Amino acid sequence: MAIQPRSVRTSIEGVRNLGRPRPKVFRRNGNYTGEKMFAIFEDDSFSFKLSPEDREKALELDGAKVFTPAEEGHSAMPEYIVMPMTVLDDDDKFQGWLTKSAEYVRSKMKAAS
Repeated sequence: MAIQPRSVRTSIEGVRNLGRPRPKVFRRNGNYTGEKMFAIFEDDSFSFKLSPEDREKALELDGAKVFTPAEEGHSAMPEYIVMPMTVLDDDDKFQGWLTKSAEYVRSKMKAAS
């Protein structure tokens, strides 16, 4: 199942506001704020890098799961959560998770500097 067109438009607008896309992370598109990736998307999924608290909340959503690259030799990336279609199809929910993801990565960048 591919991401619905409305969700793609939402993601593009969100990325413009919160970061910039860069192509091909594990053969997928990555979205960055500064030099740090905060989201990974492909035709049928969108994964967000989330704080420990937000990961717990996200994993309670029906259909959410930890991102694992399909390519051989790559292990799960537990900070990234694949969001369910119920989030991708709802502009407000999508934008909320997208914002949490970008803010989390920005906060980690500030703490590191």
